[in-house]
Amino acid sequence: METLTLGAMQFTAVVLMALLTFKLLAHPEWGFEAVADYCGFNSREYFHRIFKEHQGMTPAQYQKQHGVIPQS
Repeated sequence: METLTLGAMQFTAVVLMALLTFKLLAHPEWGFEAVADYCGFNSREYFHRIFKEHQGMTPAQYQKQHGVIPQS
């Protein structure tokens, strides 16, 4: 069996992405700014950039791909 070793920063990023993706799908009524704030991001732009780097798409594209329609 192969062991996966992550540093503290990598582990934190993996956990944060799991939280972000869960909140985007579970709480579409929150909106991106609320999700970003909940997860500790001070900037909506930074949140979008980090999300896209890790997921390969924007938060809106992620929600759409998973059949979630954000509520206004």
